[in-house]
Amino acid sequence: MNKKTNHYTLMFFPEDNGKPFTLRVHKNIVRSLILFLFVFICFLIMLLFKSGEIAGKLQMLYIVKLEKEKLETENKQLREITTKFNKIEELYTYLDKLANPPISSVSKVIIDTNKSSDASMHSVNILNFTQSASSSIVKENSNQVPNILPVDGWITRSFSYGVDSSNHTGIDFAATLGSSIKATAPGFVEEIINDPYLGLIITINHENGFKTKYGHCSQVLINEHNYVKRGQTIALVGNTGRSTAPHLHYELIKDGVNVDPMKLLLISK
Repeated sequence: MNKKTNHYTLMFFPEDNGKPFTLRVHKNIVRSLILFLFVFICFLIMLLFKSGEIAGKLQMLYIVKLEKEKLETENKQLREITTKFNKIEELYTYLDKLANPPISSVSKVIIDTNKSSDASMHSVNILNFTQSASSSIVKENSNQVPNILPVDGWITRSFSYGVDSSNHTGIDFAATLGSSIKATAPGFVEEIINDPYLGLIITINHENGFKTKYGHCSQVLINEHNYVKRGQTIALVGNTGRSTAPHLHYELIKDGVNVDPMKLLLISK
């Protein structure tokens, strides 16, 4: 009766007709090797599968990154286009206002005492002018009243102080950059300052409680405390301060209160 053995015998025969030899291997070792190979192959298959999955996710991540960069570039371009569009819209509004008849074509603008609006009555009460009173001032002392055009241009924004929420304390005249700005009456230069909103601005103190202001200047041609004549060039039109295009912001102040410059007669110099 054959006795069972716990070994495997491997015989090796050299091709050069050398002496054969045998190798005895325990069955447990062979089983362990087979199990190891099986586990290794399974692990290798799982590793390859996971590697493919990770590679796919990395590829997807790369694609998402490219899409993100593309969207950021498109958003930047969209913001630039929006900014340009807003500038074009502002320019269109500005040009549309320029299409109004030039203010130089208006030889005289007399106070309309027939207006019944509260805002107009309020402005007239502040000035304490009637049509006859304003005419009297112009006739008797017209050279002392700020009543000539400060610049050759067009009105693009009217006075609205105390009328609505905009509170625009003067009149805006659109004009060519570097155009001459003239004093609308004789007086002394009270101050020259650089305002964050009105830019380079000149204040002139006149007689009869009048003051005038000239804003957004590009260059000032006089000094503080200088005496200026009616119609004298005091500055050049600019685009300083908070401004979207070259223009003059002109204010008229009577006894410390901003009033509509159009309430005085505007006559040629």
